[in-house]
Amino acid sequence: MVVRIAGVKRDCARAKGNKQPPRRAMDNVEAQTENRRPMKINRPLIIALGLLVAPAARAQNAPEPRVAEPAPAAAPAPAVAPEAAPAPQAPPPAEPPPGSPGYGYGPPGYAPPAPYYYYHHRYRPMPYGYPPPPPVAYPMAPPESMEGFHTHDGFFLQVHVGISATGFSSKQAGVKTNYVGGGVSSGVAIGGVIARNLVLYASFFGTDTGNPDKQVDGTSRASDLGEIGVGAFGPGLAYYFERCNLYLSATFGLAGFTANDGSGFKVDSSRSGAAFDFMVGKEWWVSRDWGLGIAAELMAASLKDKNVPGLTWSASGLSILFSATYN
Repeated sequence: MVVRIAGVKRDCARAKGNKQPPRRAMDNVEAQTENRRPMKINRPLIIALGLLVAPAARAQNAPEPRVAEPAPAAAPAPAVAPEAAPAPQAPPPAEPPPGSPGYGYGPPGYAPPAPYYYYHHRYRPMPYGYPPPPPVAYPMAPPESMEGFHTHDGFFLQVHVGISATGFSSKQAGVKTNYVGGGVSSGVAIGGVIARNLVLYASFFGTDTGNPDKQVDGTSRASDLGEIGVGAFGPGLAYYFERCNLYLSATFGLAGFTANDGSGFKVDSSRSGAAFDFMVGKEWWVSRDWGLGIAAELMAASLKDKNVPGLTWSASGLSILFSATYN
């Protein structure tokens, strides 16, 4: 049927080109149709085409999905209360003039913010806020010099005090008299360093013995004295062993004594005599220039009695002292 219709169309086109009368064209079409042989139909091909076209036709005729009904509208929200009028704000701070510290970089004293830079195909974001201001440099005192630290140099001052055991003896007309007792020993030395660890000083030292015991030719007698004091003044030298701060000192000077009775009245005294004092001690540094320590002292003196001509007294004392030295 399709082939016949196509042939008819071609004949019509030819008839139009030849400008023949329409009746004659129709006669030609009928004659050609009668002369053609009937066309065989290829049934397997038609069946295959029908199997390919059938799914598409069923897809077009499939029912459309139902559209979900819209959800019911929510209830209207209550009316919002009118907002209060905003409070007046303070005017922004005036920006400092160009060229002044902090212009365009935030508060004064703050460094400018970190800039953007390109690194590994990513931009570094600007940090939040401003970095902290640089620390304020306060004036600092210069470090203390270590010159003279725990060193024996310069001015020298030593004060010592302790307990002592003192004896006085004399011999007249073959009779030996002794006074023995305990008391207090004290002294002060002032001077300066003349060489490394060597000190030259002037010292006052002495002992004070109360209620001494009296012996005559080894026999104890009732004491007629309530106090005997010995004092001396003179120059001296001291040497310090720097490694252990141990020192030795020796003093030579003029000495004298005074004897009082039990009521405190002076009953005897001496002329000026010679005195010698020797000390050995150990000190520990407690500050830059101060040292505290202990020492042992041995004192000896030879004194002539002022009231009895030709009578000589010998004094000796052994003391344990506590010392404080500035050097």
